[in-house]
Amino acid sequence: MFSFIVILVLLNITSSYSSISNKQFVISNEYLGNSGRHLFHFVQISDTHITHLDHADRMEQFEQFCNEIIKTLVKPQVTIVTGDLVDSVSGLKHSHDRLFGTAQYEREWNLYRDILNRTNVTAHTKWLDIKGNHDTFMDPDPDSSKSFYRVYSHQGHNHSGSYEYTLRTKDGDDYSFVAVDMCLKPGVGRPFNFFGHITKKETQILLEIAKKIKNSTSIIFFGHYPLSFTYSKGLDHIMKYGIVYLNGHLHSGIKHLYARHSNGLLDIELGDWKRQRRFRIMTIDSGLLSFEDFRFSQPIYALISNPKAAKFQTPREPFYRLNQSTHIRIVIFSKLSIINVNVSIDEQYVGSAVQSIDNQNLFVLPWNVSLYDDGNLHQIFVGIKDNGNNTVILTHEFSVSFTTITRWDPSQIILTIHQPTFGLVILVSSLSIYILTLLYYRYHTKRNSGPWYIGYLTQGHFGAVFLWGTLIQGVYLPPDLQIFGGTFQLYSFLFPLTYTLSSSCFYRYHQQLQLNTNIVKYRFNRCCRLYSVYIVFINTSAIILFWSFVMTASYKLSWIISPFGLILVLFSMILYLKSHRLKIEDFKLKKTNEIINSINQDNSKLID
Repeated sequence: MFSFIVILVLLNITSSYSSISNKQFVISNEYLGNSGRHLFHFVQISDTHITHLDHADRMEQFEQFCNEIIKTLVKPQVTIVTGDLVDSVSGLKHSHDRLFGTAQYEREWNLYRDILNRTNVTAHTKWLDIKGNHDTFMDPDPDSSKSFYRVYSHQGHNHSGSYEYTLRTKDGDDYSFVAVDMCLKPGVGRPFNFFGHITKKETQILLEIAKKIKNSTSIIFFGHYPLSFTYSKGLDHIMKYGIVYLNGHLHSGIKHLYARHSNGLLDIELGDWKRQRRFRIMTIDSGLLSFEDFRFSQPIYALISNPKAAKFQTPREPFYRLNQSTHIRIVIFSKLSIINVNVSIDEQYVGSAVQSIDNQNLFVLPWNVSLYDDGNLHQIFVGIKDNGNNTVILTHEFSVSFTTITRWDPSQIILTIHQPTFGLVILVSSLSIYILTLLYYRYHTKRNSGPWYIGYLTQGHFGAVFLWGTLIQGVYLPPDLQIFGGTFQLYSFLFPLTYTLSSSCFYRYHQQLQLNTNIVKYRFNRCCRLYSVYIVFINTSAIILFWSFVMTASYKLSWIISPFGLILVLFSMILYLKSHRLKIEDFKLKKTNEIINSINQDNSKLID
């Protein structure tokens, strides 16, 4: 009897221990283990610029992207399209087009909609498109039901601006996607439609959305403009629960334009589809965000979801799960079968990852995370090979302990410094230097507050562009590209024009004095005069002639009647001609009168 009781007790203890052990095993593999649980992926594409002006390959490959990448290979549950769906740029293909102008072309919107319809891609993924600045060029009311974005885009039917979509997965996770509309209203033609601006209406909509979704597993914000290129007061509060803000707009001017703001929000710009044919695959693996940017038509698309890259670590994610993870995890989408996934850490071979039992796109490799829990950065290398002998190398730095890495590279500077403010500082500084220089030479400057450009800034509506903003339809829009355009004009036109006019006056002054006095202690040769007076002026005039036309090409009559259009060129010509016709009496200097008297006395002596 005693033996029987002992056996029962031992069996009970063993059973309890086994139950506890199994429970711990389940917990340890719940997140970042060897299964595909809590792994979610989605796709972003930006700046498609569907156009009616040739470039047929752009549309053909976009259609292939929908069929081959979205529907067949990657199969994301969500696809984000972050603006500039169409091009809206004029050419010379039709008689009514204006060179360098902008307009909304219904044919372009039809091309965009037809691709979505032919591929039926929206039935295979949640297609979340949002408008960009090109989608609102010359659109007097982008919120109107007659706006082409509202008529032809996928989400425009239901949403005139910002909106939200939440997806619940089979693992019980909620992923919320919030579209942020910061396009100008009314939509001005280019160039004064480069910076985003969030209205009070959109702010209120987003505040209500943020309140609704704040308890989601992960919140992803997306829009067209990087935050540093917007007037976005209040967005910090709205995005306080988001882990990332996805955008486009800058067209791969600088590769890998990624940054993390001081509040922990990731700000990640994507290169354009228009020329670069880029798109992005993102994963949220147990709450940790990872991504890679790709070119269309690669044989293998892959990224490391665990361990996450240290430079994208943010306190807005459950980073502690990396420290508790049991497996290295690589997500691979390949057109051919994968035969090798070799992993090395700090140049030491760790092993070969194998396909997960419940997710064919996930490859896992057990690891001892404590070996790397030393507070240092470590380098992971993953070599992937398919049965077609195509290879891909993935690498990044990671840290098991939470490490904030801030490197002030061009990306960090561009995406964290407010560009409208930066541009205004450059403009004011340059203008101050110019004015101080003129004051030094005893010139007096008089500043007026008149407009720079006036004309039909949007379809059917007259407006005016000032340094401090734009007035149209009784609406004030904050400064856009005029702050950078003004700086360009200072250095390419105003400074060289001042130099040319000053040189012309200088030569004219000494020509009136017959160039035989000792006032000038050095003499300019004819080549120097040819350059300083004639060549610089011709070059300056050509630049401002072209620049003023480009800046006003979208706006009817603007080039003719704007102070900084044709009028500026004509005024420069008048000043230039006047400088060549100055007489000695026009130089109202005390010294001049003394010189004239001296010359007259010398001439009198010679006569005597």
